[in-house]
Amino acid sequence: MLTAGLAFDAGTLAKSDVSHFDFCNRLAPVVAFLKGAGLWAFPHPWLNLFLPRSRAQALIDSVLSSTTDADMGGGPILIYPVTRAALRTALPVVPSEPQFFLLSLLRTAVPPTPTQAQALVTKNRTIYETVRSAHGKRYPIDSVPMSRRDWQLHFGAIWPLFDGAKSYFDPDNILTPGQGIF
Repeated sequence: MLTAGLAFDAGTLAKSDVSHFDFCNRLAPVVAFLKGAGLWAFPHPWLNLFLPRSRAQALIDSVLSSTTDADMGGGPILIYPVTRAALRTALPVVPSEPQFFLLSLLRTAVPPTPTQAQALVTKNRTIYETVRSAHGKRYPIDSVPMSRRDWQLHFGAIWPLFDGAKSYFDPDNILTPGQGIF
């Protein structure tokens, strides 16, 4: 089992076999809770990372030991094993190992102030740098500020292909102006 050897608090571990539809909609109850609690309108500086299996235990322990309830603002922490062979496209960029883990901190900034949101984005960046140094990647649907150099490191060997596709399909540089990729 891919999760063998990971230390989990038995009181917080949830495991179930569900249909594909139910898996794809697994966060609907979380969103409903956040909406019901009036938190959905707050900033959500989420962090989504792909961890190499060989380093997942240490990285998860490190991230979770430095993440407080206040950092999460009522949002969940998700950990999923993923098999590289199940991916059928070049993107997203993932660790090179046959198995890896998705670690998601689905934070809500409470209180919803710019200072709190920025503090969580700063924490995201710090965690991302630790994961990157351990050959992890990020799932870039989150809140981590990235420079052009960061993107080049993220995409690695496929950067020239990615950059070339951008130039070919978007020569006027209209798409993704705020991401700082190009």
